[in-house]
Amino acid sequence: MKKLIIGLVVIILIGGAGYFYFAGGQEAAQPAAAAPAPAVAAGNAVVAEGRVVPARSAALSFETGGSVAEVLVKEGDQVQAGRKL
Repeated sequence: MKKLIIGLVVIILIGGAGYFYFAGGQEAAQPAAAAPAPAVAAGNAVVAEGRVVPARSAALSFETGGSVAEVLVKEGDQVQAGRKL
């Protein structure tokens, strides 16, 4: 029984070593280079990149949980104060 287990371990180690040997020789695929941006023809143009981030944010928590069973208004409807939505 010991010889069988040792034999299986040796076979697994040899198989793993062979996999890393043959897989390691292949180079990883290089990602495609991004296309260069077209040149701006106007001499007084300003080109910039940016990110929009909120000036303020709030974490909301409610006293009760649940799911919305029915929506009583449609997008664009005018509503009055006190009307159920």
